[in-house]
Amino acid sequence: MRHLTPSTLQTIDISLTGDNRSAKTPSAVHTYTTYDDIHGHVAISALTPTPFSRVEIFLLGTTRTTQTDHPSPIIAVPRVTNIFLRMDMPLPPSTYPPPSGSNDTYLLNPGNPLHIPFHFVVPARLLPHACRHERFSPCVSEAHTQLPPSLSSFLLPRDDLAFDIASISYSIYARLLAPSPTNRPPKILSFALRKFHVVPATEEAPPLLVLKESQYVLSKSKTMRKGMFRGKLGMLTLTTTQPRGFSLPPPRTCGPHASSALTDLNLTLRFDPTDPSCAPPRLGALSAWIRATTVHSINPASRIQIGRAHV
Repeated sequence: MRHLTPSTLQTIDISLTGDNRSAKTPSAVHTYTTYDDIHGHVAISALTPTPFSRVEIFLLGTTRTTQTDHPSPIIAVPRVTNIFLRMDMPLPPSTYPPPSGSNDTYLLNPGNPLHIPFHFVVPARLLPHACRHERFSPCVSEAHTQLPPSLSSFLLPRDDLAFDIASISYSIYARLLAPSPTNRPPKILSFALRKFHVVPATEEAPPLLVLKESQYVLSKSKTMRKGMFRGKLGMLTLTTTQPRGFSLPPPRTCGPHASSALTDLNLTLRFDPTDPSCAPPRLGALSAWIRATTVHSINPASRIQIGRAHV
């Protein structure tokens, strides 16, 4: 992804290993999982001689949350952006051309682009400072320091069943900094952002504790009738057990995709007739659907709610 700054005419191009530069169509979305290597390089060029102090390359994880039920439409909708993951790529002095003038100033000349390789590893967990808010249980910190998966990203295909009001995105961020006095922050000459998906590996969660007041339903009964104004035929009861967890195959940056994960769900149908002469109804079709719930807030959660989603 390129970024062009008209005032300085510097161009930054971020490439990931597996990009097909000769293809006319956009390259496939890169997806990584826990402990995957993210290799690539940053190419920086300029149309005019440009002095600079250094180049910074980060791996960023960012959350964006919007509160949609704001009472007044006149005031801007409140939203919160938080960088929960920032990994810096250390660059040795040999990365830059020979210094121009002072020891901390380099010159980027036209026709002589700067190529900087980078290498990141997708971490398994976040650092403890990612969860510094008030919490009522240690399990909150345990959950909030797990690496979250990409959510509601602009990259296609989108199959996370999430709305745009809450998003989690990962990216490689590179920027070119101008020389500046030590007592002032450096000016950004140009920057670029390259997004990708992260689907981390997680441990299998324990079975849910399904209580009577829970919204999870493992048994449902319905009265069957002979017709609208006729008598009862009997009671049909559908019962199941909580299925075991299943693991999704690891995402692949290139090559064919792995087969989809499978799981079994056993259903038991029982018919209790009103009288012995009532025959059970014929089963014409059986359908299933998934209902997902995304809990979002502009404030951090201090406790974890269990059993509030539909399946």
